[in-house]
Amino acid sequence: MASRLILRMPITRPPLNPHPTTFTRNLTFTSRQQAKRRLQPLTRSPPPTSKSQPPRLPNPQSPNSTPKTFNDIFSERKLPLIGAGIVALLLGTYLSIVITSTLKSSSSSSSEPCSHDHISAQKFDSRLDLPERLGGITSLRRQLASEARGHVLEIAIGTGRNLPYYDWTEVVSPSSHLSDGERVKKVLNWPQRKYGTQISDLEKEHGGLEGEVISYTGVDISPDMLLLARDRVRLNVPGLAKIMRKRRAEPMPEEKPATVVSAVEDRVKLVLSDAEKLPIPPPPSTLESEKYDTILQTFGLCSVEDPKRLLKNMLKAVKPGTGKILLLEHGRGWFDWMNGLLDKWAPAHHAKYGCWWNRDIEGIVREVEGEMGGKVEIKRLKRPAWRQFGTVMLVELRVKGEGEGEEKREEKKEEKKGENKGEKKEK
Repeated sequence: MASRLILRMPITRPPLNPHPTTFTRNLTFTSRQQAKRRLQPLTRSPPPTSKSQPPRLPNPQSPNSTPKTFNDIFSERKLPLIGAGIVALLLGTYLSIVITSTLKSSSSSSSEPCSHDHISAQKFDSRLDLPERLGGITSLRRQLASEARGHVLEIAIGTGRNLPYYDWTEVVSPSSHLSDGERVKKVLNWPQRKYGTQISDLEKEHGGLEGEVISYTGVDISPDMLLLARDRVRLNVPGLAKIMRKRRAEPMPEEKPATVVSAVEDRVKLVLSDAEKLPIPPPPSTLESEKYDTILQTFGLCSVEDPKRLLKNMLKAVKPGTGKILLLEHGRGWFDWMNGLLDKWAPAHHAKYGCWWNRDIEGIVREVEGEMGGKVEIKRLKRPAWRQFGTVMLVELRVKGEGEGEEKREEKKEEKKGENKGEKKEK
Protein backbone atom coordinates (compact mmCIF):
# COMPACT_ATOMS: atom_id res chain seq x y z
CA MET A 1 0.00 0.00 0.00
CA ALA A 2 1.19 3.28 -0.91
CA SER A 3 1.59 5.47 2.00
CA ARG A 4 0.01 8.89 1.94
CA LEU A 5 2.18 11.88 2.49
CA ILE A 6 0.39 14.51 4.52
CA LEU A 7 1.82 17.95 4.20
CA ARG A 8 0.93 20.35 6.94
CA MET A 9 1.47 24.08 6.49
CA PRO A 10 2.75 25.93 9.47
CA ILE A 11 0.19 28.15 11.20
CA THR A 12 1.41 31.71 11.56
CA ARG A 13 0.41 33.42 14.71
CA PRO A 14 0.85 37.06 15.64
CA PRO A 15 3.68 37.67 17.90
CA LEU A 16 2.79 37.83 21.45
CA ASN A 17 2.86 41.26 23.02
CA PRO A 18 5.16 41.08 25.88
CA HIS A 19 3.47 44.19 27.27
CA PRO A 20 -0.32 43.61 27.43
CA THR A 21 -1.08 46.93 29.12
CA THR A 22 0.40 48.90 26.24
CA PHE A 23 -1.77 47.02 23.73
CA THR A 24 -4.87 47.82 25.73
CA ARG A 25 -3.99 51.51 25.89
CA ASN A 26 -3.38 51.69 22.14
CA LEU A 27 -6.70 50.01 21.45
CA THR A 28 -8.52 52.42 23.71
CA PHE A 29 -6.82 55.46 22.08
CA THR A 30 -7.67 54.37 18.54
CA SER A 31 -11.28 53.67 19.44
CA ARG A 32 -11.61 57.15 20.93
CA GLN A 33 -10.19 58.75 17.77
CA GLN A 34 -12.65 56.83 15.60
CA ALA A 35 -15.52 57.89 17.85
CA LYS A 36 -14.49 61.55 17.56
CA ARG A 37 -14.32 61.30 13.78
CA ARG A 38 -17.81 59.87 13.67
CA LEU A 39 -19.18 62.74 15.78
CA GLN A 40 -17.60 65.48 13.65
CA PRO A 41 -20.02 66.91 10.98
CA LEU A 42 -19.15 66.52 7.37
CA THR A 43 -18.12 69.76 5.68
CA ARG A 44 -18.77 70.22 1.98
CA SER A 45 -16.56 72.51 0.03
CA PRO A 46 -18.40 75.00 -2.25
CA PRO A 47 -18.20 74.50 -6.01
CA PRO A 48 -15.34 76.34 -7.67
CA THR A 49 -16.21 79.71 -9.19
CA SER A 50 -14.53 81.80 -11.82
CA LYS A 51 -13.74 84.54 -9.34
CA SER A 52 -12.64 83.66 -5.88
CA GLN A 53 -14.80 85.43 -3.33
CA PRO A 54 -13.80 85.75 0.27
CA PRO A 55 -16.08 83.90 2.63
CA ARG A 56 -18.68 85.96 4.38
CA LEU A 57 -18.08 86.13 8.05
CA PRO A 58 -21.01 86.44 10.39
CA ASN A 59 -21.38 89.70 12.19
CA PRO A 60 -22.71 88.64 15.55
CA GLN A 61 -23.79 91.39 17.84
CA SER A 62 -22.70 91.09 21.35
CA PRO A 63 -25.35 91.43 23.98
CA ASN A 64 -23.76 94.69 25.08
CA SER A 65 -23.94 96.30 21.56
CA THR A 66 -26.61 99.04 21.15
CA PRO A 67 -29.07 99.08 18.16
CA LYS A 68 -28.64 101.67 15.39
CA THR A 69 -30.44 104.96 15.88
CA PHE A 70 -32.30 107.01 13.26
CA ASN A 71 -29.33 109.33 12.91
CA ASP A 72 -27.04 106.39 12.14
CA ILE A 73 -29.42 105.03 9.49
CA PHE A 74 -29.96 108.51 8.02
CA SER A 75 -26.22 109.16 7.78
CA GLU A 76 -25.70 105.82 5.99
CA ARG A 77 -28.58 106.32 3.52
CA LYS A 78 -28.74 110.09 3.35
CA LEU A 79 -29.12 110.69 -0.38
CA PRO A 80 -31.69 107.94 -1.11
CA LEU A 81 -33.87 109.02 1.81
CA ILE A 82 -33.75 112.68 0.82
CA GLY A 83 -34.55 111.85 -2.82
CA ALA A 84 -37.49 109.64 -1.89
CA GLY A 85 -38.83 112.32 0.45
CA ILE A 86 -38.65 115.01 -2.21
CA VAL A 87 -40.40 112.81 -4.78
CA ALA A 88 -43.16 111.89 -2.32
CA LEU A 89 -43.63 115.54 -1.34
CA LEU A 90 -43.86 116.75 -4.93
CA LEU A 91 -46.24 113.97 -5.93
CA GLY A 92 -48.49 114.55 -2.94
CA THR A 93 -48.51 118.31 -3.49
CA TYR A 94 -49.32 117.94 -7.18
CA LEU A 95 -52.15 115.47 -6.58
CA SER A 96 -53.66 117.61 -3.84
CA ILE A 97 -53.48 120.70 -6.04
CA VAL A 98 -55.04 118.91 -9.01
CA ILE A 99 -57.86 117.53 -6.87
CA THR A 100 -58.44 120.90 -5.22
CA SER A 101 -58.47 122.74 -8.52
CA THR A 102 -60.84 120.16 -9.97
CA LEU A 103 -63.18 120.44 -7.01
CA LYS A 104 -63.18 124.24 -7.19
CA SER A 105 -63.02 124.78 -10.94
CA SER A 106 -65.55 126.32 -13.29
CA SER A 107 -67.24 128.60 -10.80
CA SER A 108 -66.12 131.53 -12.93
CA SER A 109 -68.39 130.36 -15.75
CA SER A 110 -71.34 129.20 -13.73
CA SER A 111 -74.78 129.23 -15.31
CA GLU A 112 -76.18 130.85 -12.18
CA PRO A 113 -74.91 134.04 -10.53
CA CYS A 114 -72.24 133.34 -7.96
CA SER A 115 -73.22 133.90 -4.35
CA HIS A 116 -69.78 135.26 -3.37
CA ASP A 117 -69.21 138.95 -2.89
CA HIS A 118 -66.40 140.82 -4.63
CA ILE A 119 -63.76 140.10 -1.99
CA SER A 120 -64.46 136.37 -1.66
CA ALA A 121 -64.56 135.97 -5.44
CA GLN A 122 -61.19 137.68 -5.65
CA LYS A 123 -59.71 135.32 -3.05
CA PHE A 124 -61.14 132.34 -4.86
CA ASP A 125 -59.72 133.57 -8.17
CA SER A 126 -56.23 134.01 -6.68
CA ARG A 127 -56.24 130.41 -5.45
CA LEU A 128 -56.45 129.16 -9.04
CA ASP A 129 -53.09 130.62 -10.09
CA LEU A 130 -50.85 127.82 -8.82
CA PRO A 131 -53.15 124.88 -9.77
CA GLU A 132 -53.60 126.19 -13.30
CA ARG A 133 -49.87 126.67 -13.75
CA LEU A 134 -49.04 123.18 -12.54
CA GLY A 135 -51.90 121.64 -14.52
CA GLY A 136 -50.95 123.34 -17.79
CA ILE A 137 -54.13 125.46 -17.98
CA THR A 138 -52.29 128.79 -17.94
CA SER A 139 -50.25 127.91 -21.03
CA LEU A 140 -53.42 126.78 -22.82
CA ARG A 141 -55.13 130.08 -22.00
CA ARG A 142 -52.15 131.96 -23.42
CA GLN A 143 -52.24 129.80 -26.55
CA LEU A 144 -55.94 130.38 -27.21
CA ALA A 145 -55.75 134.13 -26.62
CA SER A 146 -52.75 134.43 -28.95
CA GLU A 147 -54.80 132.78 -31.72
CA ALA A 148 -57.64 135.31 -31.46
CA ARG A 149 -57.95 137.85 -34.25
CA GLY A 150 -60.37 140.40 -35.67
CA HIS A 151 -63.63 140.99 -33.79
CA VAL A 152 -63.39 138.74 -30.74
CA LEU A 153 -66.23 137.49 -28.56
CA GLU A 154 -65.48 135.63 -25.34
CA ILE A 155 -68.44 133.81 -23.81
CA ALA A 156 -68.47 132.95 -20.10
CA ILE A 157 -65.57 135.32 -19.49
CA GLY A 158 -65.81 134.74 -15.73
CA THR A 159 -63.12 136.67 -13.85
CA GLY A 160 -61.24 137.46 -17.06
CA ARG A 161 -58.34 135.07 -16.66
CA ASN A 162 -57.68 135.19 -20.42
CA LEU A 163 -57.44 139.00 -20.61
CA PRO A 164 -53.68 139.30 -19.90
CA TYR A 165 -52.86 137.22 -22.99
CA TYR A 166 -54.70 139.15 -25.73
CA ASP A 167 -52.98 141.50 -28.13
CA TRP A 168 -54.53 144.93 -27.46
CA THR A 169 -52.38 146.87 -29.95
CA GLU A 170 -55.00 147.35 -32.65
CA VAL A 171 -57.78 147.83 -30.11
CA VAL A 172 -56.13 150.80 -28.41
CA SER A 173 -54.65 152.50 -31.48
CA PRO A 174 -56.10 151.30 -34.79
CA SER A 175 -53.66 151.46 -37.68
CA SER A 176 -56.10 151.60 -40.57
CA HIS A 177 -54.32 154.69 -41.87
CA LEU A 178 -50.97 152.87 -42.01
CA SER A 179 -49.65 150.86 -44.91
CA ASP A 180 -49.80 147.08 -44.82
CA GLY A 181 -46.09 146.75 -44.05
CA GLU A 182 -46.19 149.28 -41.20
CA ARG A 183 -49.34 147.72 -39.80
CA VAL A 184 -47.86 144.20 -39.82
CA LYS A 185 -44.66 145.42 -38.17
CA LYS A 186 -46.63 147.20 -35.44
CA VAL A 187 -48.79 144.20 -34.65
CA LEU A 188 -45.92 141.73 -34.55
CA ASN A 189 -43.76 143.91 -32.30
CA TRP A 190 -46.31 143.86 -29.46
CA PRO A 191 -45.88 140.23 -28.29
CA GLN A 192 -42.12 140.52 -28.73
CA ARG A 193 -42.03 143.45 -26.30
CA LYS A 194 -44.32 141.80 -23.75
CA TYR A 195 -43.41 138.10 -23.87
CA GLY A 196 -40.24 137.96 -25.97
CA THR A 197 -42.11 136.07 -28.70
CA GLN A 198 -40.43 135.88 -32.08
CA ILE A 199 -42.16 137.24 -35.16
CA SER A 200 -42.12 133.84 -36.82
CA ASP A 201 -44.22 132.41 -33.99
CA LEU A 202 -47.20 134.53 -35.04
CA GLU A 203 -47.01 134.03 -38.80
CA LYS A 204 -49.74 131.64 -39.92
CA GLU A 205 -50.98 130.21 -43.19
CA HIS A 206 -52.98 132.22 -45.75
CA GLY A 207 -51.24 135.41 -44.64
CA GLY A 208 -53.29 135.67 -41.45
CA LEU A 209 -51.83 137.31 -38.35
CA GLU A 210 -52.88 135.54 -35.17
CA GLY A 211 -53.05 137.80 -32.14
CA GLU A 212 -54.41 140.82 -34.01
CA VAL A 213 -57.55 141.83 -32.11
CA ILE A 214 -59.67 144.66 -33.54
CA SER A 215 -62.41 144.63 -30.89
CA TYR A 216 -63.25 142.62 -27.80
CA THR A 217 -66.61 141.74 -26.25
CA GLY A 218 -66.85 139.67 -23.07
CA VAL A 219 -70.12 138.11 -21.91
CA ASP A 220 -70.97 136.50 -18.58
CA ILE A 221 -74.08 135.92 -16.50
CA SER A 222 -72.49 136.53 -13.07
CA PRO A 223 -72.26 140.17 -11.87
CA ASP A 224 -69.63 139.34 -9.23
CA MET A 225 -67.38 137.68 -11.77
CA LEU A 226 -67.77 140.59 -14.18
CA LEU A 227 -66.52 142.94 -11.46
CA LEU A 228 -63.26 141.00 -11.35
CA ALA A 229 -63.16 140.95 -15.15
CA ARG A 230 -63.57 144.74 -15.11
CA ASP A 231 -60.49 145.03 -12.88
CA ARG A 232 -58.47 142.90 -15.30
CA VAL A 233 -59.63 144.94 -18.30
CA ARG A 234 -58.50 148.10 -16.53
CA LEU A 235 -55.06 146.66 -15.76
CA ASN A 236 -54.34 144.87 -19.06
CA VAL A 237 -55.73 147.17 -21.75
CA PRO A 238 -53.13 149.93 -22.21
CA GLY A 239 -54.33 153.35 -21.07
CA LEU A 240 -57.49 152.27 -19.25
CA ALA A 241 -55.88 152.44 -15.80
CA LYS A 242 -55.63 156.22 -16.20
CA ILE A 243 -59.25 156.82 -17.19
CA MET A 244 -61.16 154.07 -15.32
CA ARG A 245 -61.81 153.98 -11.59
CA LYS A 246 -60.42 151.16 -9.49
CA ARG A 247 -63.94 150.19 -8.45
CA ARG A 248 -67.24 150.64 -10.20
CA ALA A 249 -69.14 153.47 -8.50
CA GLU A 250 -72.65 152.63 -9.72
CA PRO A 251 -74.35 149.36 -8.74
CA MET A 252 -74.44 146.45 -11.13
CA PRO A 253 -77.50 146.39 -13.40
CA GLU A 254 -80.25 143.96 -12.54
CA GLU A 255 -81.80 143.55 -15.97
CA LYS A 256 -80.04 141.58 -18.69
CA PRO A 257 -78.50 142.19 -21.15
CA ALA A 258 -76.65 145.21 -19.82
CA THR A 259 -73.30 146.76 -20.66
CA VAL A 260 -70.96 146.89 -17.67
CA VAL A 261 -67.86 148.28 -19.43
CA SER A 262 -67.62 150.24 -22.66
CA ALA A 263 -64.22 151.74 -23.43
CA VAL A 264 -61.92 152.75 -26.30
CA GLU A 265 -64.79 153.96 -28.49
CA ASP A 266 -66.83 150.84 -27.75
CA ARG A 267 -64.06 148.52 -28.96
CA VAL A 268 -63.80 146.96 -25.48
CA LYS A 269 -67.05 145.86 -23.87
CA LEU A 270 -68.19 143.68 -20.99
CA VAL A 271 -71.82 142.61 -21.19
CA LEU A 272 -73.94 141.06 -18.44
CA SER A 273 -75.98 138.53 -20.40
CA ASP A 274 -76.89 134.88 -20.80
CA ALA A 275 -75.40 133.93 -24.14
CA GLU A 276 -77.31 130.64 -24.17
CA LYS A 277 -80.79 132.15 -24.31
CA LEU A 278 -80.31 135.68 -25.64
CA PRO A 279 -78.81 136.90 -28.91
CA ILE A 280 -75.07 137.42 -28.83
CA PRO A 281 -74.15 141.13 -28.86
CA PRO A 282 -72.92 142.34 -32.23
CA PRO A 283 -69.32 143.50 -32.54
CA PRO A 284 -68.65 147.25 -32.35
CA SER A 285 -69.08 148.12 -36.00
CA THR A 286 -71.26 150.24 -38.23
CA LEU A 287 -72.78 147.11 -39.73
CA GLU A 288 -74.92 145.35 -37.13
CA SER A 289 -75.14 142.24 -39.30
CA GLU A 290 -71.37 141.70 -39.16
CA LYS A 291 -70.35 138.59 -37.25
CA TYR A 292 -67.36 137.74 -35.11
CA ASP A 293 -64.02 136.56 -36.45
CA THR A 294 -63.15 134.63 -33.29
CA ILE A 295 -65.39 133.26 -30.56
CA LEU A 296 -63.55 131.97 -27.52
CA GLN A 297 -64.82 130.12 -24.48
CA THR A 298 -63.02 128.44 -21.57
CA PHE A 299 -64.85 126.01 -19.30
CA GLY A 300 -68.36 127.07 -20.30
CA LEU A 301 -70.12 124.06 -21.85
CA CYS A 302 -70.00 122.29 -18.51
CA SER A 303 -71.98 125.05 -16.80
CA VAL A 304 -75.05 125.60 -18.99
CA GLU A 305 -78.29 123.66 -19.06
CA ASP A 306 -78.18 123.01 -22.81
CA PRO A 307 -74.58 122.94 -24.11
CA LYS A 308 -75.65 121.93 -27.62
CA ARG A 309 -77.89 124.97 -27.89
CA LEU A 310 -75.09 127.27 -26.74
CA LEU A 311 -72.68 125.74 -29.24
CA LYS A 312 -75.16 126.21 -32.09
CA ASN A 313 -75.69 129.81 -31.00
CA MET A 314 -71.94 130.40 -31.24
CA LEU A 315 -71.84 128.82 -34.70
CA LYS A 316 -74.51 131.28 -35.86
CA ALA A 317 -72.51 134.27 -34.61
CA VAL A 318 -69.15 133.41 -36.22
CA LYS A 319 -68.18 134.41 -39.76
CA PRO A 320 -68.57 131.52 -42.22
CA GLY A 321 -65.41 130.48 -44.01
CA THR A 322 -62.90 132.68 -42.21
CA GLY A 323 -64.16 132.70 -38.61
CA LYS A 324 -63.34 130.17 -35.92
CA ILE A 325 -64.51 129.01 -32.51
CA LEU A 326 -61.92 128.12 -29.87
CA LEU A 327 -63.00 126.04 -26.88
CA LEU A 328 -61.07 125.01 -23.78
CA GLU A 329 -63.30 122.63 -21.84
CA HIS A 330 -63.14 119.86 -19.28
CA GLY A 331 -65.20 116.70 -18.93
CA ARG A 332 -64.76 112.95 -19.10
CA GLY A 333 -61.17 111.80 -19.40
CA TRP A 334 -59.13 108.79 -20.53
CA PHE A 335 -59.50 106.51 -17.51
CA ASP A 336 -62.58 104.82 -16.08
CA TRP A 337 -61.46 105.36 -12.50
CA MET A 338 -61.24 109.11 -13.08
CA ASN A 339 -64.63 109.20 -14.78
CA GLY A 340 -66.05 107.22 -11.88
CA LEU A 341 -64.81 109.84 -9.42
CA LEU A 342 -66.29 112.60 -11.56
CA ASP A 343 -69.65 110.81 -11.67
CA LYS A 344 -69.61 110.22 -7.93
CA TRP A 345 -69.01 113.85 -6.97
CA ALA A 346 -70.84 115.51 -9.89
CA PRO A 347 -74.14 116.26 -8.05
CA ALA A 348 -72.40 117.85 -5.07
CA HIS A 349 -70.06 119.81 -7.33
CA HIS A 350 -72.95 121.11 -9.44
CA ALA A 351 -74.94 122.09 -6.35
CA LYS A 352 -72.02 124.18 -5.11
CA TYR A 353 -70.51 125.59 -8.31
CA GLY A 354 -73.11 125.05 -11.05
CA CYS A 355 -70.77 122.89 -13.16
CA TRP A 356 -71.31 119.38 -14.51
CA TRP A 357 -67.70 118.27 -14.79
CA ASN A 358 -68.56 114.75 -16.01
CA ARG A 359 -70.08 115.73 -19.35
CA ASP A 360 -68.84 114.11 -22.54
CA ILE A 361 -67.60 117.25 -24.29
CA GLU A 362 -66.24 115.38 -27.29
CA GLY A 363 -69.57 113.62 -27.77
CA ILE A 364 -71.45 116.94 -27.57
CA VAL A 365 -69.21 118.55 -30.19
CA ARG A 366 -69.55 115.62 -32.59
CA GLU A 367 -73.32 115.52 -32.15
CA VAL A 368 -73.59 119.19 -33.07
CA GLU A 369 -71.34 118.60 -36.08
CA GLY A 370 -73.67 115.88 -37.30
CA GLU A 371 -76.82 117.91 -36.67
CA MET A 372 -75.51 120.89 -38.67
CA GLY A 373 -75.60 118.84 -41.88
CA GLY A 374 -71.97 119.11 -42.91
CA LYS A 375 -71.75 122.88 -42.42
CA VAL A 376 -69.36 122.62 -39.47
CA GLU A 377 -65.76 121.42 -39.61
CA ILE A 378 -63.82 120.20 -36.57
CA LYS A 379 -60.31 121.47 -37.27
CA ARG A 380 -58.83 120.52 -33.91
CA LEU A 381 -59.90 118.19 -31.12
CA LYS A 382 -57.24 117.08 -28.69
CA ARG A 383 -56.51 116.58 -25.01
CA PRO A 384 -53.26 118.49 -24.46
CA ALA A 385 -52.99 118.58 -20.65
CA TRP A 386 -51.80 115.02 -19.90
CA ARG A 387 -51.40 115.93 -16.24
CA GLN A 388 -55.19 116.32 -16.05
CA PHE A 389 -55.69 112.66 -17.11
CA GLY A 390 -57.40 113.64 -20.37
CA THR A 391 -60.19 115.64 -18.74
CA VAL A 392 -59.13 118.90 -20.46
CA MET A 393 -59.98 119.31 -24.15
CA LEU A 394 -58.99 121.87 -26.78
CA VAL A 395 -61.43 122.25 -29.70
CA GLU A 396 -61.41 124.43 -32.83
CA LEU A 397 -64.50 124.67 -35.01
CA ARG A 398 -65.15 126.40 -38.31
CA VAL A 399 -68.34 127.15 -40.21
CA LYS A 400 -67.98 126.42 -43.90
CA GLY A 401 -68.60 129.25 -46.34
CA GLU A 402 -71.27 129.42 -49.00
CA GLY A 403 -70.65 127.01 -51.83
CA GLU A 404 -67.88 125.28 -49.91
CA GLY A 405 -68.12 121.55 -50.30
CA GLU A 406 -70.69 121.66 -53.14
CA GLU A 407 -68.17 120.25 -55.62
CA LYS A 408 -67.59 117.24 -53.42
CA ARG A 409 -71.31 116.76 -53.01
CA GLU A 410 -71.81 116.83 -56.79
CA GLU A 411 -68.99 114.32 -57.25
CA LYS A 412 -70.63 112.00 -54.74
CA LYS A 413 -73.97 112.36 -56.52
CA GLU A 414 -72.38 111.50 -59.87
CA GLU A 415 -70.66 108.49 -58.31
CA LYS A 416 -73.98 107.28 -56.94
CA LYS A 417 -75.64 107.79 -60.33
CA GLY A 418 -72.89 105.76 -62.01
CA GLU A 419 -73.30 102.99 -59.48
CA ASN A 420 -77.07 102.92 -60.03
CA LYS A 421 -76.63 102.74 -63.83
CA GLY A 422 -74.18 99.87 -63.46
CA GLU A 423 -76.63 97.97 -61.28
CA LYS A 424 -79.43 98.46 -63.84
CA LYS A 425 -77.23 97.16 -66.69
CA GLU A 426 -76.34 94.08 -64.70
CA LYS A 427 -80.02 93.38 -64.10
